[in-house]
Amino acid sequence: MKLFTKRIVINTLCLSTALVVLLAITAVAAEKLTVDKCVDLALKSSQGIKIAEQKMLSSKYAVDEASARNFPDFTFMAMYVKMSPMPETKTSFQMPVGVNPLTGSIIYAPVSFNIKTGYDYLYDFKLSVSQPLYTFGKIGLGVKQSKIGYKAAEEELRRAKNELVFNTKRAYYGLMLTQKMVAIAEEAVKVTDEHYKTMQLMYEDGKISKYDLSRIKVQLTNAQVGLIRAKNGGRMAKEAVEVMLKTSLDNYELETEFEYNPNAAVIEDVFAEALKTRPELKQLGFQEDIMNLLVKLTNASGLPNLALSASADYKMPYYTEEKWDSAWNASLVFNWPLNFYTGAKVKQMKTNVETMKLTRSQVEDGIRLETKKAVIDLNEAKERIDVQKENVELAKENLRIADQRYKEGYMSYVDVRDVQLALTQSEVNYYQALFDYNIAQASLVKAVGK
Repeated sequence: MKLFTKRIVINTLCLSTALVVLLAITAVAAEKLTVDKCVDLALKSSQGIKIAEQKMLSSKYAVDEASARNFPDFTFMAMYVKMSPMPETKTSFQMPVGVNPLTGSIIYAPVSFNIKTGYDYLYDFKLSVSQPLYTFGKIGLGVKQSKIGYKAAEEELRRAKNELVFNTKRAYYGLMLTQKMVAIAEEAVKVTDEHYKTMQLMYEDGKISKYDLSRIKVQLTNAQVGLIRAKNGGRMAKEAVEVMLKTSLDNYELETEFEYNPNAAVIEDVFAEALKTRPELKQLGFQEDIMNLLVKLTNASGLPNLALSASADYKMPYYTEEKWDSAWNASLVFNWPLNFYTGAKVKQMKTNVETMKLTRSQVEDGIRLETKKAVIDLNEAKERIDVQKENVELAKENLRIADQRYKEGYMSYVDVRDVQLALTQSEVNYYQALFDYNIAQASLVKAVGK
């Protein structure tokens, strides 16, 4: 019996040790998920970013394609043709066959035979080359257009990244805020439950009525419902981040405190910087450049082209002979398209340029409003944080005093409850202000376009 008990103790110790080691390994393995780490994971997993990268790569190849138009085009063709038997032509002529011994004249006899009109097969190898010599700048304008398109694709990628970074930060900060709301709700349930237990004892001693006890019971139930809602909100916020990162957050240790590095921002300075760095404005600038090039290209489309073309054939049969032989030709081609719509197309392109300028001005107005709102929100949140931080400390001290006075019988529970609610509201306002400050910072970075 003692040996059996000893084995149970040893097994229990081994199991406990294994659990401790496992928990230690898990704690070590858990990586802290900072905001920057969260953004990095989102950038790596985003399908939208990958699409923008592929579009930028496509634009790069478009530059190569446009540049290659300066070089000659080669075409190689190999062909074998089998046809039905060609018809034969019957022909005849007089052929001398001897001499008349009496007259001494030549004796002729008719001879006939069939002649082929062609062959029923053909082998042909052909190499052609075409080289543009002068196009009135069409090729050069096309190269410039594709290069500008590549720059616009780069800005589109940067815009997509800016948007994703902001959305990721907003989602992660939202998750942090829900964690704070859960902690506040748990504390409210804990405090209310302690008060309920205290009032139960007071009710049993006949110091309070059943009505007073039922009121605190209702308040406890309301606090528990608030906790359930806060936890559901936390689960939804967690799932939103997981969908964005395409990974589970269970393997990460989440941030628990908001960053707060107070700084002031001037609207005009921020707007001036946004005009220089915002990707949307750069995109519109590049699109305007492309429109101007299209005006020149459209105008050049009505101008002549000069090109050199040549080809060489190696085939059998060679015309009427059943043998392999070659032939070549070269030509200088002057092409001048004559039409009556080029002028109208040029005017149409010029209206597109003016439309792009107006669009840019409209976007600048929107960016000014966006930067102004971000700066105002940032400064407002900073002021709220400074006020609410002091308010939370004061509310905690008030609750400590109220609890003490309640236990000594100098204060009613209703008054204590009001003090507790004031603390809860102060904490909610404080963390909401921290959340708004971090969101405003992220909005400011996005508005500037860095």
